[in-house]
Amino acid sequence: MVGPSSSSGGASNNNKSNTPRAGAVSPVPGAASGGYEQPGTPGQAAAAASAAAAAAAAQQQDAALRFEDLTINDDLSPLDRVITYGRSNIALQRLVHARMLSEASEYSRDKMVPLNQSLVERITFWHEKIITIIVPIMQALSSDPESIIRSTVSLQILPLTKLMMEKSDGDDDAVASSLSTTATTNFGYNQIIMGCFVPVLTRLYRDDDKDVRNAASETIINLCIEKFLKEKDILQSVLPVIPIYSPNAGPISISTDVDIIEQTLTSLTTLMGLVPILPSLQKDHVMEIVWNYVQKGEWKIKRLILSLLPKCITSSSVLSSNTRVMDILNALSVDDSPRVRRVACEISPQLITSSLSDLEGIVAIIERLLLDVNRQVRGNMYQILGVCIASLSERRTANTTAVETINTTDNAHTSATTVVDILMPYFLSMLGSTSIGIVERTDDQIIGWAAFVREYDLRYHMCFTLPGILKFLY
Repeated sequence: MVGPSSSSGGASNNNKSNTPRAGAVSPVPGAASGGYEQPGTPGQAAAAASAAAAAAAAQQQDAALRFEDLTINDDLSPLDRVITYGRSNIALQRLVHARMLSEASEYSRDKMVPLNQSLVERITFWHEKIITIIVPIMQALSSDPESIIRSTVSLQILPLTKLMMEKSDGDDDAVASSLSTTATTNFGYNQIIMGCFVPVLTRLYRDDDKDVRNAASETIINLCIEKFLKEKDILQSVLPVIPIYSPNAGPISISTDVDIIEQTLTSLTTLMGLVPILPSLQKDHVMEIVWNYVQKGEWKIKRLILSLLPKCITSSSVLSSNTRVMDILNALSVDDSPRVRRVACEISPQLITSSLSDLEGIVAIIERLLLDVNRQVRGNMYQILGVCIASLSERRTANTTAVETINTTDNAHTSATTVVDILMPYFLSMLGSTSIGIVERTDDQIIGWAAFVREYDLRYHMCFTLPGILKFLY
């Protein structure tokens, strides 16, 4: 009798202890031990209410300040906006106005330069604005903690340089052309482009962030290709900045470190992008560097080399020797990685229309890829085979002699007709029951080839490229 009554009484007491007393204060985190704050005097309650009201007012004020900071005054000119918000504490504002650097520079040239002055005085006035206003902001943004802002600065250097090299709408053509070799123009090139823009660009080219390096590489290539930089400055100020470039193309050190591989990819992109405008000696030197990476590089590096190779062998940039280029193509078309060989398939049409004279060697590479042991490589090559055959028409138009008669190492001749005779059977096999290279047509082989044709939609690709082939043949 005592046990049950005691248990129920204990439970009742526990329930009572968990129920707050009338007038007790609700639990407050961080209160005194016991989890409850003792009720205070009326004065303390008023002070607490006043503190809460002050905190709410401060929060509202902070919100108002944040809204005010995010608000941009659109009534300001582009130059004033860059000055006002280019060093903002808000990253988004810095990004938006980093993209306005060239616009602000153009505004300072077209709207702020006094028109009643001579052309030389106007150019001098504008150069002073660039050096005193635009360059300091650009330099500050180039060291911004946000990588996307640094990338934006890299991409802005190209339009800024274009702006420095062109005349204003109000300038007289004859007077402007007469100033092309004056000290004023030389000051703009030597002191602003080479003295301010290029140092910022080369520093960004060595940035720790991959996207920043790639943006800087793109700008360097465009500046050189569009001839905004002089050849001597490319050789003295640009090439030495590229990490893998060395006056002597000796043995290279291969690393498996991800960061080093990414830096190598950026360097190769820059070097191979500059090949079309480099002197012959530097072109061949760059190709020797590329060849070193073909022999020892990682598959990502080899894949990049293949994808960039057509840019090095355009008709406007004939290398002094095509031997090394063909060595690279032959080596990578039989690379251990199928991912590399698939890129060889993709660039095949560009190889046919390029300035390479060894058409027979190119056709041999295509035929090798058509018979590749990897199913995906074969599929990709068959898909693009019709484009390769149709591209012979473009090659003949660009350089008839190179197609009609090609001298090869064994003194044989490769003509367009011969190329068609080699590749057309593979093209027509996409309609048949078996592929080239299968001697015995067993049932399993016929079924396997039909499935292969369906898997890669080869008949669709055949129909898509047939008009171009017919145009070439007839």
